[in-house]
Amino acid sequence: MLLSKRRKSIPLFLVLTFLIPMGSSRVFALPAEASTPDFHTTVPAFSTAESFIAETVVMEEEEVDQQHNPLSAASKETQNVGGDGDQEELEELTGRLIKELEERLGVDAKIRPSEHSKKQSPAAKSTTEFSTNSTALPSQAEYNALIAIYQATGGANWTNKAGWSTANPNVVQSVHGWTGVTVDFDGHVTGINLNGNNLSGTLPASIRDLDYLRTLLLPLNNLTGPLPNVFHEMASLKEMHLDKNQLTGSIPQSIGYSTTLEVIQLSGNALTGNIPSYLNNLTSLRHLILNGNQLTGLIPNSIGLLGELRNLYLYDNDLSGSIPTSIGNLSKLEFLHLQHNRIGGEIPLTVGNLLQLKSFSVHDNNIGGPVPTGIGNLANLELFFAYNNKLTGQLPTTLGNLKKVTNFLLLSNQLTGPIPTQVGSMTNLQYLNLTENKISGTIPSQLGNLTKMHTLRLDYNELTGQIPATLCSIPTLVLFYAQMNKLTGDVPVCLLTKLPNLFRISHNYYSFTDLGSKTQYWPQPNYYSPQRSDPALTTYSVSGTGSITLATTVGKNMGSPSNYQWYKNGNALTGASPANESITVNCPASGGGGFNCSGNYIGDVTNPGYPTIVILAVGGEIEGIDEDDEDDLDITICTLNELDSEVSPLIASVGYRFDWEEAVECCLEESFGISTAILETVAEQPENRREELYWVSVSTACLEDASEPLTKLVTDKGFHYTHLVL
Repeated sequence: MLLSKRRKSIPLFLVLTFLIPMGSSRVFALPAEASTPDFHTTVPAFSTAESFIAETVVMEEEEVDQQHNPLSAASKETQNVGGDGDQEELEELTGRLIKELEERLGVDAKIRPSEHSKKQSPAAKSTTEFSTNSTALPSQAEYNALIAIYQATGGANWTNKAGWSTANPNVVQSVHGWTGVTVDFDGHVTGINLNGNNLSGTLPASIRDLDYLRTLLLPLNNLTGPLPNVFHEMASLKEMHLDKNQLTGSIPQSIGYSTTLEVIQLSGNALTGNIPSYLNNLTSLRHLILNGNQLTGLIPNSIGLLGELRNLYLYDNDLSGSIPTSIGNLSKLEFLHLQHNRIGGEIPLTVGNLLQLKSFSVHDNNIGGPVPTGIGNLANLELFFAYNNKLTGQLPTTLGNLKKVTNFLLLSNQLTGPIPTQVGSMTNLQYLNLTENKISGTIPSQLGNLTKMHTLRLDYNELTGQIPATLCSIPTLVLFYAQMNKLTGDVPVCLLTKLPNLFRISHNYYSFTDLGSKTQYWPQPNYYSPQRSDPALTTYSVSGTGSITLATTVGKNMGSPSNYQWYKNGNALTGASPANESITVNCPASGGGGFNCSGNYIGDVTNPGYPTIVILAVGGEIEGIDEDDEDDLDITICTLNELDSEVSPLIASVGYRFDWEEAVECCLEESFGISTAILETVAEQPENRREELYWVSVSTACLEDASEPLTKLVTDKGFHYTHLVL
């Protein structure tokens, strides 16, 4: 499975989630008449999951925090969980939560990256200075700088240009009353706010002559070209807001020499090059906001010298390297947002020193290694987003110290080991998502202590045992997904009656009798069916005369005989009674006169006593059975890593999209061992025969529950599956 870097993106098997107002006494954003702390009592008022979602989820088409990430309504049923829509909504939710946290913490409205999407009056007063009625005149240099700004940025086409358009460029006049201009008692220009005023063209270097300028607010315009290399000469400048323009070129290195700047807001442009490496003099900087550009290279180690920094927004760029350990020196940092880059390495241990940190967002990168135990030191942390990375190892037990965390998302990593029981001590947790890892062990009963949790995602892991009945004690829980695990035993009826539309346990190891008396509670059978079975219960044996016998004990010893339908590569096999738990079929002849039984075999087991339940007789991938070509290599392509086009243009040019949930578990299990083999084999032997076969998709071991052959689908992102025979 090829997990491409999406926008960088990933079509995860995500999410139905709900927007929860940060700091609100309500659990959900409900209509006023329906709002109540005891929300679960209002669920019966909604007849379907869709109507529930329509009433409770407000998904706006806005970029929030200019980053975005949230959760979604359920993916298409029939267990085809996931898709681009899920990822987009996941991004929106993350963004909305971050924005609400910022607002609740009182982050300056001018600073927040998304705030300028709401156009303000260009004449809005600066928060640093105020206009006076003084008729004092600016200096000649200041006046000339204003005239130059007007002329260089298409002043004739500005939306509001009072004062500017009637000014005599040859005679210094009072600029009091000019649109967006703030002056002090002596007539000096202290602020310019031309937010969303249709400025175009390039910013002139003569702005350096505005010696008293403290705030420069020019967001949401059409400014182009490079930034003038003059900001280090502007000794009074505290805030520069040039976000949401079309600026290009690199950030001037000399900007790091400014000793007065408190805010650098350059998000939403097309800036390139590296983040300036010399940041030593920016001792007053509180907000460094560079997200939404095309910056490359490393995060400079000198970032650790910005001792006053509160917000560091570098997301949605193309940064690489690792997070510098010096980040731990930022003792006042509250928001660290590095998502949607190509950052690798590990989360540095020094992150545990960021005791004021409230939002940690590094999702959609290539970060590996464990989640540091020092995360447990972050007592003020509220949002933790590290999904879509390559994190490994076990979750630390110190997570129990995070009493303020509301949203904890680690889906789509490579985590192993059990869920620590201490997670049950994260008493403010509302949304926990550990989807698509390799987490094992049982579901801790202590999760029942999380009385504020509304969404619990544990699907696509290797969990065993029973679902604890303690989850029924969570009054706010409205969604629980646990499909694609190895769960067995009794299913708590209390969850079935509480979450009929939003409770998924398909593709586990439940039996007919485990589910038989409870299917009445589910609105759709695919929420609990099909189920898998232990591969050891099914045998696939090949004879020396070119036939294969398929046999299983799944569904035996029931009150009524079970029915069996066998498939090869998604095609139904005939020639035996449906009631037979075994079948013998002939293998096709190979080109050299021998036979080839290669293929994916699977059996659907049903029983008339349980008409809506299907159990899969799984584990039937027969590979390389060919007397004449023992050297044939038959492997499945499924990897979480992007395939390097420079190594193999053939592989990088095509991908296949999954259609069945069963593919996920198998491909994740195989991904670590096969990526290198594929690259080496195809790169060294790209003959026409292999190229042709690469483009032919067939059902594989990753598609044990496939009802038809996997069809070829070319896509530029997402999970990619195919079958390669060399």
